[in-house]
Amino acid sequence: MARRSHGLDAAIKAARRTGKLNVSGHDLDCLPDQVWSLEAPGDERWWEGHDLEILDASNNEIGELPDSFGGVTMASLRSLNLSRNAIEQLTEAISDLAALESLDVSCNRLAALPQFLPANLKLLDVSHNRLTRLPDVLPPPLLVLKATHNSLSEIGESSLQSCPLLKTLWLTNNSLDALPLSVGYLTDLTEFRCTSNRLQSLPKEVAQLRHLSSISLSNNMLHGSVSVPEAAVDLNLQFNHLKHLDFCLIATKLVSLDVSNNSIVEVPSSIGRLGCLKVLNLKCNDLNDLPNELGWMSSLSSIFVSGNPLRRIRSAIWSKGTDTLKEYLRKRSSQEEAPEGTTSLIEEHREAFKPEDDRKRVVATASQVDLSKQGFEVIPDSLFSSPMSSIVVLDISRNRVRSLLPLSGLTSLRALHADFNEVSQVEGVPLSIVELSLNNNFIEVLDDCVVQFVNLRSLSLNNNKLCQLPLVLAGLPTLTALSMVGNPIRSVRYEILSKGNQTLLQYLRRKVPFDSPLFPRISSLPS
Repeated sequence: MARRSHGLDAAIKAARRTGKLNVSGHDLDCLPDQVWSLEAPGDERWWEGHDLEILDASNNEIGELPDSFGGVTMASLRSLNLSRNAIEQLTEAISDLAALESLDVSCNRLAALPQFLPANLKLLDVSHNRLTRLPDVLPPPLLVLKATHNSLSEIGESSLQSCPLLKTLWLTNNSLDALPLSVGYLTDLTEFRCTSNRLQSLPKEVAQLRHLSSISLSNNMLHGSVSVPEAAVDLNLQFNHLKHLDFCLIATKLVSLDVSNNSIVEVPSSIGRLGCLKVLNLKCNDLNDLPNELGWMSSLSSIFVSGNPLRRIRSAIWSKGTDTLKEYLRKRSSQEEAPEGTTSLIEEHREAFKPEDDRKRVVATASQVDLSKQGFEVIPDSLFSSPMSSIVVLDISRNRVRSLLPLSGLTSLRALHADFNEVSQVEGVPLSIVELSLNNNFIEVLDDCVVQFVNLRSLSLNNNKLCQLPLVLAGLPTLTALSMVGNPIRSVRYEILSKGNQTLLQYLRRKVPFDSPLFPRISSLPS
């Protein structure tokens, strides 16, 4: 107790000097009286004191806030973090915090929010509570609203209408049957997550949101046509009841489209219009065939089709990966030239390699580069001839490469195949990576840099030397395909490792401790 008191006294003393009070993880069941009177004692120079601007009281056991919460001491408070406590009710006095811009009360026991919130609030996180509704009026300056893992059954029209500047809206894991038409007022919205609800459709107003680029609506009951804005770049619609994809074609800027685990029976040939598409996940649908146009889409670097009754394409073809599948579709095409509206890979890769000192040299215009089976130990310098940013897909499999560090400058790289090498570290892989295959190498531990692979969707680490389950992977927001068979990981049953993908990812995320720095990231991921 004495040690805890000493730590609290030190934090309060530091707050007088910095304006930042951190009492997180002090086992507090209430905010101490000293918080309300941060004036310096008589033997300190009071004129050097700093107004309290940041208060972090997260990870405690605080059950309630006093009615006197606020006052002169908190008149300058800009950020208040009360997450991971046991608070059941917020005092109405919280609305008096006129300077407050950030309020985090996630992971508490709140059943309702005060009718009025601080007028200048820009960030509000009320995730992991027991809320059944949001206030009728939200602060107009609000930019970020996170209300995941609650019991919201509806969102009032006025709630969203009152905060037109909103850029980020998270409503994952609630009981929403529909969205209000007022979502159309959110003209600045860029990110929308509403996974694991009961949505059957979206208001047509969503299609008019010209800045909305990231949309996650997995685990709903969507069917028919879904209102998709033209600005969509990342669209996640897995685990719904969709039967066709025509509605997606309006989003010509799409880079990633995930419609796995639906009831899609056909991919339209007009999908070739999506010239920016790089990742297409069609797993677990009802597809009998794929359009030849997919083979001519030069940007498309990853296609996932397992779990479909593809009667016209042998599993020996699609199971070998995207390049083999696309080559097959091109050959099968009855046209000698690429279909209108697509970019021909034949032209893009014509003369892609030319001899130079008995080694193949990469021409700078090639976006897909194959340097497999060349026998080199060091990635050749010729790979980085200007403009190096043009390389999107790189295959350096079956060489003797030990380090990937030279690749860090390939800022446009989306897919890297480096199987059957002598790689021991992941360091060097560009942060832009979407698909990474490092099978049959010597990797024992995953580097911390992996947590920065925020776009990574597919990771294959079969037959390496991993002894521990890399929990760092649990925090990757877009990772949907993971394979680690053939590693000496004794803490995980082979049945789990062999199932891969969702089974393995869910297992990883369940293993993340509550007090781990990864936990906040895990709790915000779509379920």
